[in-house]
Amino acid sequence: DTYIANNPNNDLVPMICVNYDEEALDIVEQYIDLFNYSFRSKSIEKEDKYQNTLSASTVILPIDLNPIARNYLHISTPLSVIGAKRKDKLERQVANQLIDVIFKPQYNLFDYHCDSYENWECLDCKSISKDILNVNGISVVNYIINGLHLGYYCDIWLDVFYIPGKVGYNKEHFSHGLLVYGYDSNRSIFHTLSYNANGLYHNIDVAMTNFQKACSNEFLSKICLLKYKPGINAKYSKETICKKLSNYINSYHYDVETSFNKNTSEQYVQYDACLKFCEYIESILHNDCTIHNTAMYSYTEHKRIMAWRIQYLMEREHLVSEELMNMSTNISSLSEQLLNLSLKYNITKNKKCHSRIIDMINTLNHLEKNLIETFLSLQL
Repeated sequence: DTYIANNPNNDLVPMICVNYDEEALDIVEQYIDLFNYSFRSKSIEKEDKYQNTLSASTVILPIDLNPIARNYLHISTPLSVIGAKRKDKLERQVANQLIDVIFKPQYNLFDYHCDSYENWECLDCKSISKDILNVNGISVVNYIINGLHLGYYCDIWLDVFYIPGKVGYNKEHFSHGLLVYGYDSNRSIFHTLSYNANGLYHNIDVAMTNFQKACSNEFLSKICLLKYKPGINAKYSKETICKKLSNYINSYHYDVETSFNKNTSEQYVQYDACLKFCEYIESILHNDCTIHNTAMYSYTEHKRIMAWRIQYLMEREHLVSEELMNMSTNISSLSEQLLNLSLKYNITKNKKCHSRIIDMINTLNHLEKNLIETFLSLQL
């Protein structure tokens, strides 16, 4: 392959071995990526020549504004990047990764317990600290714009006090994330994705001056360039997914060293996390406290995606089961109802909602476990 890449005029093309279980689009993508290898050095030379003039250029990378999962930025950010390129690979990533969950009552946190996106094979990630940028006299803004021109999105955490549209704008200094996917030189703005003041995952256009201020103090923390990596054969494995599903409903606990979530004193994982979440919500309602919207959204999103996952597996395996389809549909519908009811309770504090919310959570937990056990039984 090295000889072929360095001698593109010898009338030969790279060979790729294909197994029967490979994804066809992955193979085509891998072929194109390998074939283009010999042209990359020339592209890099051209890029080097105009590094100092990139700030005058407009660039907007494709982006998925509505990824299947968006409970936290460390999940929605990579899925927005992957989904803009390959929806089918995004589905495989979600089906494989977003199964295990972790619940930490002291932090109001219900989240996926999986590898951080920096370790996903289908992404090329390059992190840099602000100390390295400062020591080398590199402008954060130029660094991001250069990255955009090279096809890299930027996951950056900065001071939201200066970011219009964020909940802390002109009110509070704290660090939060933006996914930068474009720069408009004519208007001097960055196109970004983040949670806005209404808690929605949405586009936020940030003026260059505001962006520079947000990067000027100690609240600038994480800076990671990431882009979709072609040529990765993301295999679909029913056996692997089924094993994870079995571990989930049996609450089999194993550490994920590369997870975004680190160990704390009080935490619950897998199906146990869902049972403890119900107890947690019950105590909140008993004390007339507000339900944490992010935690409830994350819980209901996990249930919705679990229902989608079983339907996805059924389609891939050509499995027809009216029972499974009905359970999946009921879980999706009940998840949406639960989220809406929780939002209503937070606004009205209507105590009549108490028992309905708890009953819905218990029903969802039962339905989900029954759904997974029924599906697994059909695989034996």
